[in-house]
Amino acid sequence: AHLKHKQRQNKEIIVCSTHFKAMLTMQSEEQRLRQLCYLLPKLRGLSEEHGDIPLFIGCDFNAPATAFGDFFPYAYQSMMNGKYLHDVLKMFLDPQNKNTSTQQEEKEKEKELSIAQRCIKQHDFSKDGKMAQNVVELLKAKNCEFGYGLQLKSAYCFGEYDGKKYGDNPLFTCYSPFDNNHFGIDFILFDERKAKVQVTQLLSTPKEKSLLMPNWEYPSDHLAVMASFKI
Repeated sequence: AHLKHKQRQNKEIIVCSTHFKAMLTMQSEEQRLRQLCYLLPKLRGLSEEHGDIPLFIGCDFNAPATAFGDFFPYAYQSMMNGKYLHDVLKMFLDPQNKNTSTQQEEKEKEKELSIAQRCIKQHDFSKDGKMAQNVVELLKAKNCEFGYGLQLKSAYCFGEYDGKKYGDNPLFTCYSPFDNNHFGIDFILFDERKAKVQVTQLLSTPKEKSLLMPNWEYPSDHLAVMASFKI
């Protein structure tokens, strides 16, 4: 949706609500990548068409932001750390491109990496080398090799609640009774574009994974996530 402020017509935003392919499998992950390759360039185009206005995305992504068991979140990382993921995958697929940094230089670089980027760096891609190759080829074919032309951020990584700064996505937002597991798969993402966007409030989420849902307090298998923004 393209929304305009009723009184201040120069205030415009693009808002999107979406739902991605389910299942934590590599086959489903490739489908999510294809969905991203279709959706995000279109949203970027809409934003640019109206003067690079801010973009907001609420999504049930159906995949976590970080590795879970043998599952690696290629789709999420391609969206949030596209260039970094591309560089790491190319290095894995072509070992001759590995740099010769000293241990000290590597330690300094490690300090600068975000939590999400550390997830990429620490993953053993040899477990699913074929998938890594598929990801590189798919993103290249869709002209999304270095990301999707966006600078997306997660609201829960850049906001605060009751004066406390958040620095990561919720511990979990969904409970799966099929395998008795909790997953963080629901996100509020935004791209400031040419505006300045500030996350001012966040809906708090439970901190204990012992919670079984649905229940009387949380009548869904998903928790609500909510953010307030100031533009």
